[in-house]
Amino acid sequence: MAFGICLALGLVVMPVLIWLVGSAKLGPYANGGLLALWRDYLIALLHGSLAFWLVALGPYAGLWLLRGARLCLRR
Repeated sequence: MAFGICLALGLVVMPVLIWLVGSAKLGPYANGGLLALWRDYLIALLHGSLAFWLVALGPYAGLWLLRGARLCLRR
């Protein structure tokens, strides 16, 4: 269940955050708006781009880092 929630965050929330920060710091997305970025993101995932898969799986990796830190602090 945790993997599914983290993957949903990586597929939906992460592109929105990337678009928000990119729009604020770099200006508008060259290929269009938020939906264009999300479409390009999903296409890159389907093509197997490592960078995009790292973004998609980032929330799950963060969850495991938090779990590991909690385990270390308990000992």
